[in-house]
Amino acid sequence: MSADVYYHLHAIGLDACTMTEEGGQEALSTWLCSGCDYPKPGVASVDVHIEQRRPRYGPITFVYGFGVAVVSKVLLASLGEVVIFSSLYIGKVYGPDGGMLDDWVTCRGKHLITLRGSRHAQHRWCDNCGRLLYFAMGVPYLCPGPPEGACVWESHLNGLVVPSGTFERAFPVPPRRLGVAKLKVVGVPRDGFGDLGTRE
Repeated sequence: MSADVYYHLHAIGLDACTMTEEGGQEALSTWLCSGCDYPKPGVASVDVHIEQRRPRYGPITFVYGFGVAVVSKVLLASLGEVVIFSSLYIGKVYGPDGGMLDDWVTCRGKHLITLRGSRHAQHRWCDNCGRLLYFAMGVPYLCPGPPEGACVWESHLNGLVVPSGTFERAFPVPPRRLGVAKLKVVGVPRDGFGDLGTRE
């Protein structure tokens, strides 16, 4: 398999976890940007307090309105400890009674990458924190490829991007209800925007 092929591991559908009111207030006062509803730049691991007793939607889901992936420990263990601790920030997930959910964690990448598209593409930068906010339809791809210095990357869609070799080793049979999208690296973006690495 080509080194320029990656896989995006993501939630299926739009069902997500919801933050408790107290958890939302705590996030807003500490790590959440009020301009784009994503973690502020420089924030590493985050803890969340969700209304569900456990995530129900598959091995990867997310917290609606807070830009944070929630991932099962079983899925992360398949990727390997070296991959996890070299490339990801891991946080805790608490249920509605305040108890920690032992089988789940929040997962943020030390590197965030944007999956590009080809149709109905839009982008802007958050006025508060400067984060790139991007939306596009069509087959997703990477342009450019992921930055060096990591074995797995966080996607802007609350998922994880892994090299083809890591994916094939970790998941001979992909877990049920795991969204998987094959990503190729292309030289020229198909959305007409050029380089989105820096704010113009």
